[in-house]
Amino acid sequence: MAAAQGGDVEGSVAGDVVTTDHGVTIIGYTDLPARLPAQASQALRHQRAEPAQADGPGKDGHLQLDLNDIVVRGITVAHAGETLWPPPPVSVSAAPAAQPAAAPVEKEPEKERSPLARAAVGVVGALALFGVTGFAPRRR
Repeated sequence: MAAAQGGDVEGSVAGDVVTTDHGVTIIGYTDLPARLPAQASQALRHQRAEPAQADGPGKDGHLQLDLNDIVVRGITVAHAGETLWPPPPVSVSAAPAAQPAAAPVEKEPEKERSPLARAAVGVVGALALFGVTGFAPRRR
């Protein structure tokens, strides 16, 4: 992605694909972002549709989530009026033994945000992302 600014590796040529003497291919496309939208959209669509297709609609026609599935549980933020975020840690064989849980602390129920407030949070997040990207130092 840095080929337009000279590349990240020695031998990189802007706008060209170079194969070194050792068989390493250096892709120097300067229009890489223009080449990716179709693949990115396809990958995102696949990731979002996969859990829904695996669980499928129930007898009542509504989506049935298998919250025992690690992937489905990891992307589920709320279900049946209950907040499920953050997901529980994934158990790994090399993970240390779990510490005993402290007594649950009673929380005040959160107020539901209006759709306008949720949209505003998304817009502010997108603007922050573009701002960071726009002002990030470029390699020369």
